[in-house]
This record gives sequence, structure tokens and C-alpha cells, in this order.
Amino acid sequence: MKALSIKQPWAWAIAAGHKTIETRTWPTKHRGELLIVASKQPDKDMMKWFEDNKPAGFSEHLEYGKAIAVSRLTDCRPMTDIDGDAAMCDRYEGAFSWFLRNIRKIEPFEVKGQLGIYEVDCKPVFMDESPDNSGIASRGTDPPGPGQIAVNNAKIDEQLENVRRTMKIQSGPVEFVCSCGCGKQCGAACYMLRPGRVFRAECYELMMGKVKTERKRNETKIQGVG
Repeated sequence: MKALSIKQPWAWAIAAGHKTIETRTWPTKHRGELLIVASKQPDKDMMKWFEDNKPAGFSEHLEYGKAIAVSRLTDCRPMTDIDGDAAMCDRYEGAFSWFLRNIRKIEPFEVKGQLGIYEVDCKPVFMDESPDNSGIASRGTDPPGPGQIAVNNAKIDEQLENVRRTMKIQSGPVEFVCSCGCGKQCGAACYMLRPGRVFRAECYELMMGKVKTERKRNETKIQGVG
């Protein structure tokens, strides 16, 4: 199986279904299953951010030097601004977006990491609590092309609710200024789309409402109703 080493906490974010786009400064022609391997060395700056803000589900006791998930790599293209939330980072020069779908957690096992995409001889044992993102229209994806079937509204609403619930900041600093531009502080109830993008509960709900409306509009167009 093809594998890719990713530093913590990003590997955790992928396995948990929060990060559905991985970015690299090089493209890949590989499509299909991709083993997500947590590198032995973490991203220290981001570990501190995650530890301080503790998004829901985050554990400070992460796996290192082990495979933790299997995903399906469906596409790779130059990164655009719209990919930012799903990638959990801003667009940067030379970046390519790797689209990860059907992300499934596995029983961790040790892997000797390498640079780039590499081969691992393994038979992963899948866990039951993996996030269901096999067919969602996640932020950052291109609109479905001709002939594709749009995701039904119930699935969209369920995914948006999952994101809203799982990415709520449970504790830590509350002096964030809302990223929507309203200029107000977030207070205790705030939601994180990615590091540096934190929203007041009221602004977040408004934004999610707009996303749902856009999803429904796209689905209507594809189905030829409107």
C-alpha cells in the first residue's frame, strides 16, 4: 500500500476527519488508497497551539512513528484559496492540494517513515469509530462535474453539524477576535475551522447557513431542477 508520512498534529486531524486536504510542494499521479503515517517528529508550533486550545477530540497522547489511518486520494491540483479550510492552512506559493476521502482509522502499527510516497506491506485493521466522509462535498472541493450525483441535503446537514460539534474549542484562551470581520471577541463559545480561523457562535451559525444554501443551489443545478 502507498503511504505518506505526516507530522502531528496534522496526522491526527486527518484521521479524525477534520483535515480532508493535505498540501505538498509537489504533485502526485497516485490515486487510490493512501496510508497515513504519523511521523516521529511533530510540528512543535502547531502542537502547542492544539494543546493550548484543545479542539474537541484532541488528545495530547498522540501516536508517533505509526500508521494511524487509511484514506482514498482522489485528486491532486494546485492549491487555491478555497482549499484553505479543508487543508487547515492558507494557500502558499507552490502548494498542491491532495484531496483525501473515505478516511478510516486503523489500529496503529509501527512504520519506518520515508520521504515522499513510499510502499508499505501491510493489512490494516480498521476501527469502528472512523469518520464517515466517503461522499461528502467538503469545503475546498470542486463543484461536482457533469453527470455526477450531488450529495443529498441530509448528508450535507449531517456533515456540517459534525464539523460544528467536533471542532468546538473546549478550553483555552477565549480572547480571540472573530475571523468573520465583525471585530467582536469570540468569548467562551467559539468554533475553529483551522488554526487562526476562529468564529463566534452566532457568526459561525450564520456562515454555516450560507454554506448549506449554496450546497442546495449546486445540487439543484446538477439535478437539472432549476
